[in-house]
Amino acid sequence: MDLLNYKESFLNPLLKELVALIYLCATLVFLVARTRLGGELQKITGLLATTSLFGTLALAFRWRGDKLVAWKWGESLLFLLFAIVALIIAIRVSTRLKEATRIFRGGI
Repeated sequence: MDLLNYKESFLNPLLKELVALIYLCATLVFLVARTRLGGELQKITGLLATTSLFGTLALAFRWRGDKLVAWKWGESLLFLLFAIVALIIAIRVSTRLKEATRIFRGGI
């Protein structure tokens, strides 16, 4: 058996299950953090939980898409949403870091 053969290797389902578990764990960690934080950090952890949920759902569509080609659109759409929300997070964090840097350097 070729380990890198998509249809025959035991690694394919094993890696998919591992990724799903990691996404679910990340979602839970972000949701717990969101309940403990306030302000901007609460908003950011909420967005991070959303991206993890999109990743989990996209993976589910990926599994079904291996058997039903009609499900492939779901994977693509959810990963697109994942990327959009990740970009929003990056912009918000970058903006907040610039503000913090300016404050620490003595500016207002």
